[in-house]
Amino acid sequence: MRTNNMKKFICTLSLVSLLFASCNKYLDVPPANNIYDEQIKELLANGSEEVQQKIVAAMANKLVQYMSYVDNGNQYSTGSASYSNYYMNTLEYMHNLLGSDIVYGYGQDNDSRWYNLENLGNNRDDVVRGFWFLPARSIAEANKVLMYMTKEAAENSKLAADGRARCLIVRAYNYMNLLETFQDAYLQGGKDKLGMPWYEEFDLNKVASRDATAQETYSKIIRDLEEAIALLSKAGVGYTSAATEVEDFDLGVANFCLARAALWTGDWAKCISACSAIINSGAYSLMKPENYGGHNIGESWAADDILILPEDNGFISVRNNSECILGYRYGSSFTGNVTALNSVYRNIFSNSSAGTSGYPSHARIDDQLYKKIVAEDCRQDCFRPEAIGSYKYATTTAQIGKYCNLKFAANRGLMEDGKTHYEEADKVGLQ
Repeated sequence: MRTNNMKKFICTLSLVSLLFASCNKYLDVPPANNIYDEQIKELLANGSEEVQQKIVAAMANKLVQYMSYVDNGNQYSTGSASYSNYYMNTLEYMHNLLGSDIVYGYGQDNDSRWYNLENLGNNRDDVVRGFWFLPARSIAEANKVLMYMTKEAAENSKLAADGRARCLIVRAYNYMNLLETFQDAYLQGGKDKLGMPWYEEFDLNKVASRDATAQETYSKIIRDLEEAIALLSKAGVGYTSAATEVEDFDLGVANFCLARAALWTGDWAKCISACSAIINSGAYSLMKPENYGGHNIGESWAADDILILPEDNGFISVRNNSECILGYRYGSSFTGNVTALNSVYRNIFSNSSAGTSGYPSHARIDDQLYKKIVAEDCRQDCFRPEAIGSYKYATTTAQIGKYCNLKFAANRGLMEDGKTHYEEADKVGLQ
């Protein structure tokens, strides 16, 4: 909160410590441990490129975490120990289970037991709170940085233009998350219903109006994304492949978000234009079939002969994912406990979520959808229509049912250097 008596914003993004440690000689500010809003704005407008670069890096570099926010402290979102309730990408994953194409079940022969999800309609606080808090917190963090990455600053500095673009992308993307979760589908009757409370700036005293329709909220989302695209272009930020440059905001990320917003609102021309910009950039290409999900290179699918390496899987190792537009480095602090997330919810070879009678309760594809995938489509290889027998992990034996998901499968550990070390696999477990 800013008041007349406290006109300083000691940045929660570690701005003060970083800025003074690296460029104190450029600042003549008494007292030496404080830096005020107006001085930051002045430096962004008229400071040297080196100073501007440090300010933007301190404020904007960590914004990438709010594209897949994790409440590591579990202090705000749920009060629950379940990974599914305080990881943004896991909430997305659980949301998919509300449909009929991805089912969450177990049982080698029992095809009637598929759903195991507490949905939003039951008003369970530990479920609903995460869906609301994680995007809302991300919007607030973006708005904090926008206090400094103003339109005026962006006009005077390419670096500030880059920083402002990141804020706008984070804000737009997370407003989309809220709308997609809590409002009726735009093209299925939701267009003229209420939108989301819209905040242009970080101000705890300001109460946003809920009078805006979903149409008006989406128009602001699209406005933000179109401005972000213009700012990135001005800043000289183009398209970069996540296989070489991860954790970055670029035109690929901005156009992807714009395409998603346009798709939801039925603006087909805008959606096609954004997708064409990504495809025509030449920065991305379809993943190689051998990297699309986990592939067994062992002797057979007999339990003791299975060998699926994580470094060969583009969905685990970004080095082999030429489709990825925005990713995270392995072991990055921005991803939280992703290793546990992958083990519990995605990797069928983890024993962490063994269900009834020893069957892991991992998601699988609905058999009706599986049968609609043509044999020539490499995505069919991400599932195994036959059951895997008594698979032993550590000291636990579990049954892996038919139509299981191999997209994130691996039965060797991935080390920090992105390679598998067989001799260490038993020590570290699955990553």
